[in-house]
Amino acid sequence: MIKHKLKTIQYNQSDIIKAKTISPHYQDALHALLAKKAKADILITRNLVDFQGMKDLIKAELPENV
Repeated sequence: MIKHKLKTIQYNQSDIIKAKTISPHYQDALHALLAKKAKADILITRNLVDFQGMKDLIKAELPENV
């Protein structure tokens, strides 16, 4: 069951630094970190390729698979 919630998550410089250690696509890694910080179950994206190496952070899914 999908809960329709919108949360605002703040990030700081240490989140950016951590994201840069996870992936050269640090913007994607930052999204994964923030999703985990928000206690999200999944991250919905069309860009599954860049999230393959982040499976330990969060599960990424295509919108049509949710």
